Amino acid sequence: AVSEWEFLTGSSMAFMPAGSVAYQQYVKGGDNSLVSLLKSRGYETVAMHPYLASGWNRSKVYKNFGFDEFLSIDDFKQEKLVRSYVSDEEFYEMIISKFEEKESDIPLFVYGITMQNHGGYVYEGFGNTVEATTTEKEYSDLNQYLSLINITDAALPGFIDYFRNYDEDVIIVFFGDHQPNLNDEFYKEVAE
Repeated sequence: AVSEWEFLTGSSMAFMPAGSVAYQQYVKGGDNSLVSLLKSRGYETVAMHPYLASGWNRSKVYKNFGFDEFLSIDDFKQEKLVRSYVSDEEFYEMIISKFEEKESDIPLFVYGITMQNHGGYVYEGFGNTVEATTTEKEYSDLNQYLSLINITDAALPGFIDYFRNYDEDVIIVFFGDHQPNLNDEFYKEVAE
């Protein structure tokens, strides 16, 4: 929620009290944000997060930011799950469907937070396809994380190719909200 708030508002949590969660304490209706700026320029605005709408108070926060629509877990078909989370592939398909449904003369801003690669990385029954080979010991959580990233990498070309052929200019921005919560020993090993 920290990086989301910073991205959408252009503000920094560095000036907030320690331990603050802006989404739970500071977002009010009418606050300036990237959403309000784009809406003032005629954009339709959609927020997407294929998990519980209540997490980090997103349903209220997104309404206060002025998003026209918020799609959460119940709005996804949940046909392509990876470890019980909506896959990035299904998430990308939902974004594409929003662009296919939109009015041709109205620009669209989609803000999406994926779940497929969310921690923890100890999911039973998930078959790792990638293994780190340069670490001193084997880290099963690292291998699961890398395998999940590999699944995302496989889904990305179709998503990007769709927009290469789209009639309007589209900017796709990716950012991570935090480093993965992996075994402390792994982080110590790579820091040396």
